[in-house]
Amino acid sequence: MWSKRLVFILICIITFNLATAQAASMDDIKARGVLIVGTKVDYPPYGFKDKTGAIIGFEPDLAADLAKQLGVSLKIVPALSSNRIELLKSGTIDLVIATLSITEERRKEAAIFDPPYYAAGAGLLLRRGLHIEEASDLKGRTICVVDGNIYWLQVQSSVPGIHPVIFKDMTSASQALLDSRCQALFFNDNLLYYKKQSEPDRFKDYEVIQLMDIDPLLWGIAARRGEENSALGQFVSQAVARWHRSGFLLNLEKKWLGSNTPLLQALNRKWTLSSSLRP
Repeated sequence: MWSKRLVFILICIITFNLATAQAASMDDIKARGVLIVGTKVDYPPYGFKDKTGAIIGFEPDLAADLAKQLGVSLKIVPALSSNRIELLKSGTIDLVIATLSITEERRKEAAIFDPPYYAAGAGLLLRRGLHIEEASDLKGRTICVVDGNIYWLQVQSSVPGIHPVIFKDMTSASQALLDSRCQALFFNDNLLYYKKQSEPDRFKDYEVIQLMDIDPLLWGIAARRGEENSALGQFVSQAVARWHRSGFLLNLEKKWLGSNTPLLQALNRKWTLSSSLRP
């Protein structure tokens, strides 16, 4: 039979979890005085840890701007591709800004707000001389893959016979490539370009191949289901639209990548044009 003390502790845990799961509305965030955002910590320059252990990057800067606009402080929670949606569902975080590609399946699991703030395609980091041009060329190859990557989910279902070696993060996956545990590293093209550019000596014998037969995907900020048309959702949507129209995103990308990607430039043109068409 359970002791009264154990029952009391269980009640406290359940009460705390319920309170956490419900603390995602705009009013709750303002009352709390803290915006809790999940970002990557293994995906430089979009989200990673500096030498002091602080989480920095393109997406933490986006989170900081949202918190500033709300007039609250910011708490960042590390998120992986494999757990970012679960962090939302559990109420651990209010928003996820963690390279989340927008798909219809993911819209069923989370409230993903429009407009998107970024975009990326699929690519490979591989040793020079290895002949791979399209996803179909991966058949029979041993490929390093980061768990939860959306492009891998597409390729896995469309190209049979690939031999994947799955890793939880980019750091371990890229080291496995260098250790010849796989023939190529499959991931988002923008990160692979950045990795080669930022570590030229380490990857001097490697090149990045863009898989043009896989369509790029847009990235969105997400909250728990039910927030689609809430005050929080409207706030995020308006903030992202302003980021495009003001050039904030272009400037931030230059800060972290050194130049602007064609996909973000296209998004900027679209939302600048939509602004000019408004009465």
